[in-house]
This record gives sequence, C-alpha cells and structure tokens, in this order.
Amino acid sequence: MPIFEYSCPACGHIFEELTSASDQSPKTCPCCAFPKAVKILSATRMGASGNSSPAFARAAASTPGCAPRNGFS
Repeated sequence: MPIFEYSCPACGHIFEELTSASDQSPKTCPCCAFPKAVKILSATRMGASGNSSPAFARAAASTPGCAPRNGFS
C-alpha cells in the first residue's frame, strides 16, 4: 500500500497515511480532528537507497508535531 500525504484545511497540518490507492474515504487530521483532510500531490524520492540522502537527513532532523508545514524546509 502506498503512503499518501494529506493537508488539513482547518489547521494547515500535513500528515502521511498508509492507505490503498482506491480508498476515497475522508481522512481526519491527527492534530485538530478536522474530518476532511485533502490529499495532496507530493514528490517521490527515487534513486537513493536507505537513509543516506540529504533530503532524508533534513526530514529526520525536523521535530515532528502539529505545527503547519508550508513549502519545503
């Protein structure tokens, strides 16, 4: 099953969820419990193996939480 990214229109939180590609059910934001998060198009990492890519290092260094994430950081 693929991992999809969702954005909450209420609080701006972006989260991932493992779900089947055919699943069209509404997703609930884990931060504010808004019941209709929107599936967003996200970049796919290809070509790197393991956890050695710079993008993975930047993502791992960020602290997870419920703060809105807009753009790339």
